[in-house]
Amino acid sequence: STKNTDNTFNNYFSVAYDIVESVKKVTGPIQYDHYCYDIIDFGFTIQSDFLPLTAYITQIDFSFETEKEFWFNYSEECRLMTRFFKNAKNKVSARIGLLNNPEAEYLRELEKNQKKVQMKKKKKIILIMEYPHRAQESGLIFFKYMMDKQKDFIPYYIVSKSSKDLAELEDYMTNVLFYKSKEHIEKMFETSYLAHTHTPNYAAPVLTKIIEGKIKSFKNIFLQHGIIGVRNLEYMYGKNSNPELINKFVVSSKREFNIVRDELCYSEEEIILAGLPRFDSLLEPFTQFKSFLYKNDILIMPSWRKGQENLTDDEFKKTLFFKSFHSLINNQTFERETKNRNLTVNFFLHNNFQKYNHLFKSSFVHIIESGEQTVQNLLKKHGILITDYSSVGLDFSILYRPVLYYQFDNQLSEQRDLESGNLEFLPGKIFHDENLLLEELYRKNDLYKMDKEYKLLVKNDIYQFRDRKACQRIFRNLQSMNE
Repeated sequence: STKNTDNTFNNYFSVAYDIVESVKKVTGPIQYDHYCYDIIDFGFTIQSDFLPLTAYITQIDFSFETEKEFWFNYSEECRLMTRFFKNAKNKVSARIGLLNNPEAEYLRELEKNQKKVQMKKKKKIILIMEYPHRAQESGLIFFKYMMDKQKDFIPYYIVSKSSKDLAELEDYMTNVLFYKSKEHIEKMFETSYLAHTHTPNYAAPVLTKIIEGKIKSFKNIFLQHGIIGVRNLEYMYGKNSNPELINKFVVSSKREFNIVRDELCYSEEEIILAGLPRFDSLLEPFTQFKSFLYKNDILIMPSWRKGQENLTDDEFKKTLFFKSFHSLINNQTFERETKNRNLTVNFFLHNNFQKYNHLFKSSFVHIIESGEQTVQNLLKKHGILITDYSSVGLDFSILYRPVLYYQFDNQLSEQRDLESGNLEFLPGKIFHDENLLLEELYRKNDLYKMDKEYKLLVKNDIYQFRDRKACQRIFRNLQSMNE
């Protein structure tokens, strides 16, 4: 501290971070078998024993010439990859990821010798995945097709060893790569093809700069995890926002083709009009009979809300989402009608909200835990769906089963600008009031029958394929992609 002539002082200090302890404090326990989404920002505040000072957090300027990447000892068994980069404000942020010591050393060795590994590539390997801990939908169905129906490629499915869905893969374990294993890391350096349902980054054991570069060099086929509906997905999947994310974008109808071309800015050559692989399984034989079989089973399956997935329990309980759906599954009239009509009601939260499952309580609605059933099976085994904005409403409509939309908050922050009215876009009536929603539910004498106008909408605009050959069409496009 130095005194100036005008009785002011200049105070000089340094700030030091223990990276591992800082990360542990900010993130809490990191789930090793799940993808690590966390990005850490670095800043500080100043305190004084002599006078009150501002609580303003000063973020640290990015002063490196390039990104810096370090590996720290996170525990005796595990290492923490920390990759410092310049964020949008020109400040320091860091991506992080965990690998066990043997796998971390193996990855670093392959990164040093990646040119030699590349020279060994002979066969066409394709990696396929959903979330690292999931094998439930289009990734799983396309992987099984690639295993059973073709010889041009060697397919591998990436999944966590702790996944509850391993039973779905038991007949194909020779071609299963456990997430973050040495085999998984090795195949990242041997492949040129990746088919995924969410983001190609999920294929990364940890997102080092070299691994990120490899993912961008892959032939990336986006299988999608739902037909594009109400949400505006430009910030996630748009060509302008993420120019190196996707090479081929799979869609299900001409309407969706136009959305991806006009709103997400992909060229027509980059779009595959094929249908989603999971619909090959969803459209199983005797669909109409099974609709009758499950006519008394109601599924409530809402989407999530951007910005609410990281709230504390107390904060989440204050949201309109929680209040509205908790009220619905505790509505006394709903409970009485459910018992009188011998109905079964199940409630299933989106993957991003599953952490809040324990907050929802009901005496007559079953709250389904993640891993208890696959989404595909849930859709197949219910006669009517109540959702808000979720693309599962479009999935469900393909079975020609009725969908009711409960949009209590009127619109999402990322809602698409729908030029046509919602009635012409979504395959079901929209309700903003809980009681009006339930009145419509009680009014339907045949719960499992879709109204004719919505059935026509499904045929014309939502899903134009009923031949269960989506996987075949995607495979043919894959064949045409050059190395």
